[in-house]
Amino acid sequence: MDGHHKYMFDKENIIHILLSKGFKNVHLREFDISVDLKERNYELIYAEAEK
Repeated sequence: MDGHHKYMFDKENIIHILLSKGFKNVHLREFDISVDLKERNYELIYAEAEK
């Protein structure tokens, strides 16, 4: 992929896709400095889910 994105998501479809794949307790979350890269914060959507 040479560093290029293969897929693009928005806040609504990432939740729908995770739910359709069997994930539960799906929700968006805020940036977390303890697990996320600060330099990528401007371009990412953060979500959590349980399988």
